Amino acid sequence: MILSKARERYEAASTMASQVARQLALAGIAFVWLLSGGLKTTGTVSIPVRLLWAGIFLASALSLDLLQYLYKTSAWAAWTNGKEHELQGNDRKASVGDKEAGTAPDWINYPTWVLFILKMACTAYAYFLIILHLASLINVRGDWTTVGV
Repeated sequence: MILSKARERYEAASTMASQVARQLALAGIAFVWLLSGGLKTTGTVSIPVRLLWAGIFLASALSLDLLQYLYKTSAWAAWTNGKEHELQGNDRKASVGDKEAGTAPDWINYPTWVLFILKMACTAYAYFLIILHLASLINVRGDWTTVGV
């Protein structure tokens, strides 16, 4: 497999995973709000501790998502601009868009991947807390030996 094709595949997959995590985080916040009585028209809304933590982790995931893309944009803009100035030399008006810039340093993507992993972990843990909360609300009655019968 050509390396550039492999890079395109993992970048497309990470972009899709980020989009799904973003949608899950937003849906999870709405879910926490509903489970906490967000549709009540009177009185106060009390949030169970487990759901409060789920909401905090979901908000953290969204913050990490933004931070990931802010870092990635800034880091690659700085590297690209530096290479552009290096290739232009003294002629700042020279077009260098088609010139070979060399290989970017390995470290440039490390913070992006750390933020990506933290974002995914926050989203997964928040949903774990939501599932635990839902499981605590379920009251199962009957004989488990007759499941499916």
